[in-house]
Amino acid sequence: MKKALIIVVAVAAYALIEVGVLLSTIATQHSFSPWTYPAAVLWSQFLLIPGLAALLSRIVYGRHGWIRRTVTILLAGSLGVPIAVLSFFIPMALLVAVLFWASGVSWILFCLLVPVVAGLVVMGFLFLVRKSGKRTVQAEAERWLAERQSGVTEADRAWRSRSIRIAACIPLMTVLPIFLFLPETWSLLSHLDQPQSGHLSGYRVTTPAAWIVLSHDDQQSDGRSWANGIAGRGIGFGVIPLRYDSFSSWSVGTDPFNPSEATNYDPKPKDAEIISRGDLTIGSESMNCIDYWPSYDWGPPRSEAVMIAHVTCSNAGRLRARFDGDRSQLPTFYRMLSTVKPVR
Repeated sequence: MKKALIIVVAVAAYALIEVGVLLSTIATQHSFSPWTYPAAVLWSQFLLIPGLAALLSRIVYGRHGWIRRTVTILLAGSLGVPIAVLSFFIPMALLVAVLFWASGVSWILFCLLVPVVAGLVVMGFLFLVRKSGKRTVQAEAERWLAERQSGVTEADRAWRSRSIRIAACIPLMTVLPIFLFLPETWSLLSHLDQPQSGHLSGYRVTTPAAWIVLSHDDQQSDGRSWANGIAGRGIGFGVIPLRYDSFSSWSVGTDPFNPSEATNYDPKPKDAEIISRGDLTIGSESMNCIDYWPSYDWGPPRSEAVMIAHVTCSNAGRLRARFDGDRSQLPTFYRMLSTVKPVR
């Protein structure tokens, strides 16, 4: 019973750690290169995953030969995948090089050599799998003998088998809800990572809790500030992730105090592109919003405006906002703007 509980707890802890580490690559900002941290997390998997396998091997098969098993698992897990990939692509690359650099080699010979090389690689993999299988059978036999000598009961063996089946389902049970509701999970983590995302220079705004905050900055010295991100719904709500309108982009911010330093790249819609106009009252100020459809030659037809919205908002001062995406998210965007409050 104790060993069964240890197996379940170990796998559950590992699954939670893995989920936390992987989510941290998209849900947090880092002061260094944006690719450094994700790359470090990716390479860490070559140690974390074999590490769990080594731990489970120690729990299930006991201490007999556990050092040799641990070293084998770590080496196979950390070096096995790169070696397997290289062992397949290097011979193929050599064949291609021979084809292009040796004038006497034809495509027919190349096509004959490819299955030969691929067959040799597969045979090598099968040999390693067969050898690993023999070691697994030997370890299982040693575990069975050790249990017989230690007086392990049938109930203990049943609990151990049950715990292994439960542990095999834990990663799926952990990852599946996050996968089905990834935008909602991401948005929650982004708000925890950037709790000041609603602080703009001279204004405060309440960003929707279900919207993802990608970046935020408030430069009090020159008045330039912004908060931007994306909005979407998870697959669990019936959303098709491959649709081009699955995610919407939003932004709200302020221009610098000096108008000559403004770098506002929001498009200025032409009269023929405008669908509607509207005004929002923010304290004693008024904000004008333009719903338009850009007349790009390569863009989708204007009939798509029923589902897709392009909205740009501004006031007479420094406040700016923008939305591009699913029109059903537009009311939430307007509600966000209605929460804007000037501060002194």
